Amino acid sequence: MDILCCGTQYAPQRRIFLSSLFQGRHVLLVEDSAIIAMGQEIVLRDLGFVTTTVYRGEDAVQFVREHETVDIVLMDIDLGEKMDGLGAARRIRAFRDVPVLFLAAQRDPQIVEQALSISTYGYVQKGSGDFVLQEAIRMAFELARIRSQLRRERDLDARPEQ
Repeated sequence: MDILCCGTQYAPQRRIFLSSLFQGRHVLLVEDSAIIAMGQEIVLRDLGFVTTTVYRGEDAVQFVREHETVDIVLMDIDLGEKMDGLGAARRIRAFRDVPVLFLAAQRDPQIVEQALSISTYGYVQKGSGDFVLQEAIRMAFELARIRSQLRRERDLDARPEQ
């Protein structure tokens, strides 16, 4: 029997695997709409994430600066009048190498290009469904793991031989 969660069906084996994969990881959700944020929080918590939600870009930058526990940032691009998600992601990536996955309603190719020039971890169209979001998060973590491994190998290669 499949499990239905927030409109998406999951095979039981897949749900258990994903829940254990994400269990206890900290996601910072940056979304200016409280209604959308509540729905996304339910999905993320069901997947095993510890979630924190902020509603402004400035708050996202401050939160990541003050909390080393953030494993991934899910960033809306259009955050209202002040700092947008692109600006917030740019500032965050300037001081910390944390995966930023963009969530946006925009379909404008220029916006997508801008987003991917800041963070190559991905871009998810809002309304794509819970399965698309969970797989994008899984792939972002995998990309971060591979990048970290490559950095370690590069650092080892750069060491002078003794």
